[in-house]
Amino acid sequence: MKKTLYLFKKHFSHLKAPVKFHYFCSDCSIVLKDSTDKCPNQKKHKNKTQVSYFLEIPLEHQIRTLFKRKGFADNILSRLTRKKEHPNNIEDIYDGQLYKELVDSGFFSENKYNFTLTWNSDGVPVFNSSKTSMWPIYFVINELPFKLRFKKSNVLLGGIWYGSKPIYSKMLEPFLSSLSTLRRGLDIQLNEPNEEVTVQGVLLAGTADLPAKADFMGIKHSGGSCSCTVCKIEGKSVKANQEIQTKSVVLEDGDSTESENETSEKNKPKKSKKTGTSVKQKRVGSVWVFPYSNSLDLRRHEETETAGEQALDLRSKARDPDRDKVHVLGVKWPTYLSKIMPDMIRGMGIDDLHHSYHGVGHKLLELWTLPKYKSMPWSISSRIDLIDDRMQKVCLPNFVQCGVRTLSNLSLWKGQHMKIFLLYLALPVLEGILPVQYYNHFATFIHCLYVLNSSSISPEDLIFCSKELDTFVRQFQELYGERHMTINIHNTLHLCFVVNNLGPMRCFSCFPFESLNGEMLKMIHGTKYVQIQLANCAYLVLSFPNEISNLECPLVQDFAKNLHHSHQKVKLLECVSPNVYAAGNYIDLKNVHVDVINSLRLAGKDPPSCIFFNKLKIGSNLFVAQTYKRATKTASYLVSYNSNSSKRYAIILYFVKSPGTPSLNVSFQAAIQSINVRGFSTDRYLKKIKHISRYTISQEITFIDVHLLKNICFSVQVEGKDCFICERNNWLEIE
Repeated sequence: MKKTLYLFKKHFSHLKAPVKFHYFCSDCSIVLKDSTDKCPNQKKHKNKTQVSYFLEIPLEHQIRTLFKRKGFADNILSRLTRKKEHPNNIEDIYDGQLYKELVDSGFFSENKYNFTLTWNSDGVPVFNSSKTSMWPIYFVINELPFKLRFKKSNVLLGGIWYGSKPIYSKMLEPFLSSLSTLRRGLDIQLNEPNEEVTVQGVLLAGTADLPAKADFMGIKHSGGSCSCTVCKIEGKSVKANQEIQTKSVVLEDGDSTESENETSEKNKPKKSKKTGTSVKQKRVGSVWVFPYSNSLDLRRHEETETAGEQALDLRSKARDPDRDKVHVLGVKWPTYLSKIMPDMIRGMGIDDLHHSYHGVGHKLLELWTLPKYKSMPWSISSRIDLIDDRMQKVCLPNFVQCGVRTLSNLSLWKGQHMKIFLLYLALPVLEGILPVQYYNHFATFIHCLYVLNSSSISPEDLIFCSKELDTFVRQFQELYGERHMTINIHNTLHLCFVVNNLGPMRCFSCFPFESLNGEMLKMIHGTKYVQIQLANCAYLVLSFPNEISNLECPLVQDFAKNLHHSHQKVKLLECVSPNVYAAGNYIDLKNVHVDVINSLRLAGKDPPSCIFFNKLKIGSNLFVAQTYKRATKTASYLVSYNSNSSKRYAIILYFVKSPGTPSLNVSFQAAIQSINVRGFSTDRYLKKIKHISRYTISQEITFIDVHLLKNICFSVQVEGKDCFICERNNWLEIE
């Protein structure tokens, strides 16, 4: 046993990451030999030259470590044995056109263990008192099952930039060599089966927020012409009038008058005021917008690569003040992505976190609720209190990790809050509040967002969503005006294009990568050598499963696994069947509702001989009966279940264990109240909404076998209106 922290760390010293440092001048980006090397161009620099560096963790070493892990090779092959809901539907990245083209090229026929990668990078502030940030670059193996794909022990950390804003070409340059080596093939020793194989890897896809994506692709940011990364739309600049509250201040000498902005402390007069009047002034600014167009010219990989070379040549000839303005079709410089990805344009995703939730969704909520739009026909700012009241009464299922936040605290919403609100709560909560034409328009976006991230997307769904989203963008301009046609609204036109190429939106979402960034921050335990700390800790996490499997004592193995994998702590009472457990606490018969007891008697059962409990765990789902009084903030009792090959819905009141007889085995049942479900709306604009329904509760209590239970649903009850049931769009993502 290691009794000191020093000895404990020394025990794992053999698991330190084999890192490489790449040094260069932070001013002109020229490559340097080491941290003491001087830039040959330093006489031309205005400021003192600083040496920057990028820390690379070789991918080859990490991949070999993963393939040594027991069961990893089998997980890589899971795509070959997966069960699809429908053979022609898009259900994962393997069903996207880009992956299919790779299969048709014979890439996987060379070796069944070949794999593809998806990359991501984003800046994360490390310390509150410093402007420095870290930029980890992640690689995810697409062939792993989705639930394993984004686990921190399966994600490759390619490198870390630590400091100010990175030079993106220097982050990608080291991977030109390592990914080329990977494409040619690596000799790998498998654990199970015990054989040596040569595996190849291809960087197929990537995802990032808008600024990072533009910088990595060498394209202009969204505030300028030709800045869409998918098409060559130019856009235009429009005036953006903003009303500013100002004060006309009369100073003590009575001779001078000064106008100041209320938010500016700098211009406040130091003398006391005798009188002051409040006036409104308009500040005329401009914003770059992308008006609706039904004929978009899409970018192509080779064309973008050529444009980058042309832009670099033009920039070298331009004068210093004009150099940053030079571009060719929005492309400012060549990028290494064009060298390491088969198709840089089709391979870049439009992620739902920054586009759909923080982008379009947040934009709509601001338009509806901000006071500066209160005179607009779409404004509901005067009814925020009513919306808040409805939202405060919503109880979410226990699988949702975030709570409900009110609309008056919109500035505190994170991506997960926005996702839950938009997909499941917004339509029931805003019914009767948002004006009809704006409500119907909003419902179009929500429906398409739900479908494009569902567990199975049919070709017909994709065509329908493409038409609907085209209508949504066109009507957005008509309803809200050209001034609000920002890049996120425009990119909505490209969602179906990206899904067709890369699979459902969850395959290129930034949500799991944001979680990984949070895990990375937890690995920092000091202010010195932060990037070395991160590299070593990340490699330790990658290697830890192998260390656990090498432990000889099974009890120690189980203990280490429990420490390594956090999971929901539930008191298990007994095993019902494989992967099904009675949980929670047993309930005394005297505390069981009399209607349930009477229903048991009608069903031919003896209530005193039955055992009642309030929780049931099936796989990762924890069903909680409505009568469990301690669950005041969650509602996990509204469920779907199988009944004669059809799906029905019910509210769980209790779980009941009935004793066996000579002719019958012990049975586990759920006491339920069935609910009667009808469509969300018969309106021609809203009848397309299928994942939300209205329901009424039946008073009859019946009993069903617990193995018939399927999923937990969202329940939204609006006071004075209907109750709504909402089905989760997929059970692969973490809510």
